Amino acid sequence: WFNVCSRSSLPPPIPAPPKKGAAVVVDDDDGPGVKEEVLPAIPARLSLGQMIRHFLDFRMLTVERRLRLDLGKLKKRIHVLDGFVKVFYALDEMIRIIRKSDGKQDAAGKLMKRFELDAEQVEAILELKLYKLARLEILVIQKEAKEKRAEAARLASVLKDPRKRWAVVQDELGQVRAKYAD
Repeated sequence: WFNVCSRSSLPPPIPAPPKKGAAVVVDDDDGPGVKEEVLPAIPARLSLGQMIRHFLDFRMLTVERRLRLDLGKLKKRIHVLDGFVKVFYALDEMIRIIRKSDGKQDAAGKLMKRFELDAEQVEAILELKLYKLARLEILVIQKEAKEKRAEAARLASVLKDPRKRWAVVQDELGQVRAKYAD
């Protein structure tokens, strides 16, 4: 009996959970970083109201992170679109610079210097297909930039106001209820 229950046959001990209010270091889709704990790491009995409060706090944190991610993507796209608009009005000069360049790196350096663009904008310009340089396409690009700016402003206002974020949480929970209600 002693051999069966000896220490060597027991599973390794479970590591102790982080202390209450501690942060956890994780590496997920957003990249490595320190993430806040939503629930305390100490086991406790919770009332139904407390459980709902923790769930709603988690939903709020999730909505806030998603909105910040969406806002970052929008700002990145707006930045690229601004680069397209900037070079469109000097299209002939841009094409001349690219044709006289020794390669992609040389063209990128010359475009960054001449038009005050950054590497991301220049990369997008060099990868742009020539048919997108037509007058109609620049109107589409300007329209997209305007729409993206409006959406970015909306997301920024939602992120600044907790009541608006709670409204987003409420809308999402309403959609879940509509989808899964009996």
